[in-house]
Amino acid sequence: MNLNLLFKIVNLFTIFSFVFANENDKCGANTGECPSGQCCNNGKCSTDNDHCLVSKGCQMKYGKCVDECTEFLNIYFPDEGDISYRFDCESDEEGRAIYIYDRLGRYMEELSMLKNVTEIKLREPEINQETVNALLKFENLKSLTLQEPEFAVENLNIDSIKKFKLTYLNLYDYIMDEYHQVEDIIYNIPSLKVLIVRTLPLTSISDSISNLKNLETINFRENNIKEISKKILELKNLKKIRFRK
Repeated sequence: MNLNLLFKIVNLFTIFSFVFANENDKCGANTGECPSGQCCNNGKCSTDNDHCLVSKGCQMKYGKCVDECTEFLNIYFPDEGDISYRFDCESDEEGRAIYIYDRLGRYMEELSMLKNVTEIKLREPEINQETVNALLKFENLKSLTLQEPEFAVENLNIDSIKKFKLTYLNLYDYIMDEYHQVEDIIYNIPSLKVLIVRTLPLTSISDSISNLKNLETINFRENNIKEISKKILELKNLKKIRFRK
């Protein structure tokens, strides 16, 4: 064979091999998925630890990724087995954490790293200014459930309560001596569409209910409602009311 021809063939093979390898390192909408076991981040395939974290930009659609819930569990609950009785986390199809269940609210400050969370359930939390500040860091938070909460509202900054963008608030399984302790909370979140308050010594609904202009559903069952402010008639979006014991 002619040596010049052989040299050209070798050069072409080298070039094609480089291009093919280079294409295998790319991923995304225009180039597709990574090879099996590799992670797609910023258009490139790799198996580096940070490269594979959704919190660092890993795209599950184009390769292997560690979702935000798994990352959090690996950091704060390594080798602990099933902890669903005190903590749970759910991610969406892109690996972003969207739901959190935290018993006692022990990890609120650490959980603020999960920026896309839309729903939080806290069991037996202490509701004080520190807790409020931690919850406000979840900029996409829309739904909050507080089971058996303990309120320390005398030290709360009401202006900070007004910063919440919640559309759903559920308080239940809590006995307190004075219901007015939480009125400053529930009546100062004007974005609310659903308000559920159960198992409280609630006997009346005050004029402050009129602050909740967007409210569509009120559920105050398992209380002892005897007096309802006429201001409730100002809630033009209200569609459903439940006061049954």
